[in-house]
Amino acid sequence: MRTALIDADIVAFQAAARHETWTDFGRTVGELSEAQADVDDMIDKLCAMTGSTRSILALTCKEKNFRKDILPTYKSNRADKADRRPVMLQAMKDYMVLNYNTDIRLGLEGDDVLGILQGGSSDTIIISEDKDMRTVAGSLYAPHRPEVGEIEITKLQADQFLCWQAIVGDSTDGYKGAVGVGPQSLYAQEVLVADADELWDIVLEAYGSIGEGETEALVQARCARILTADHYNGRTGEVILWTPEDML
Repeated sequence: MRTALIDADIVAFQAAARHETWTDFGRTVGELSEAQADVDDMIDKLCAMTGSTRSILALTCKEKNFRKDILPTYKSNRADKADRRPVMLQAMKDYMVLNYNTDIRLGLEGDDVLGILQGGSSDTIIISEDKDMRTVAGSLYAPHRPEVGEIEITKLQADQFLCWQAIVGDSTDGYKGAVGVGPQSLYAQEVLVADADELWDIVLEAYGSIGEGETEALVQARCARILTADHYNGRTGEVILWTPEDML
């Protein structure tokens, strides 16, 4: 019995956004029941596309985010966009909590919940449009790219992509990477094909090229790294911070 691990933050946003329109005079919000029906339809289709017989919807905790303890400016660039969020966004999340098997964990983003639940199990598949999920080994389906289909990510591939993210950063999430060392750099290209024991050395070389060291590189990698079961204590809720040794 396969379980679809669904990025419910994205489903909620899409359903809410689809039922409002912007004009020169502001925005018009549609019917709540229609947006809720849209959520139901999307979840049904995602399960059907991946051959899943059950689902778990992962949502981001609103109260806190452990990454802000690592990098206080994490996602701070999104604060000025809050008034552009769909009006019914929270209502869609509330609807999911009441009607579906949802998973929200204190201090974690929905992506982290997906990574923890994946846990190397062959009977789960992550469904998300977020490229960060490529740092998690296992089955992944990106619904915005149906032509790609389901892909299987190995641990080495997940670590390679993590190191790539640590080098190039992510402006959407507000962590900078090695500033000036872009995705077309030799470092970024090398890390995507390197062996496990070479990965962190390449990251350090990239940071060294801009006069920064391991302290800065670790902050960026820990922001980029999606949690997995071995980096989360389910009993206490403690996050176990990633280290380069975890790639070996």
